[in-house]
Amino acid sequence: MSESKKDLYSFLEELTETVDELKKTCQNKEQLKRNREKEREVRSRMAQLQGRIDPIKRKFEFIQDDSFSDIGNVELTEQDKSSLAGLDHAWKQFTLGMNEAKQNI
Repeated sequence: MSESKKDLYSFLEELTETVDELKKTCQNKEQLKRNREKEREVRSRMAQLQGRIDPIKRKFEFIQDDSFSDIGNVELTEQDKSSLAGLDHAWKQFTLGMNEAKQNI
């Protein structure tokens, strides 16, 4: 269970931090160059990143499945449930943020 939560939260953090970093105003040419390189690298991994969403969802579905109750009664916190339910929205915000960042780079 803790591994599934770690996957969920690290994925959400990666999306948020990436966009936040790329949307920062560049103060010098080196920072602009780093942002351009990072933006290209992230864009090349977009399909891979998006491909992480369904496996994360399936892990939580499996964990919550009553027919597998022998692994113990697993309770998700409200934050866990909210984060899990917000995966698709987080992805949409990420793609919008990446488009905004591209305009600023």
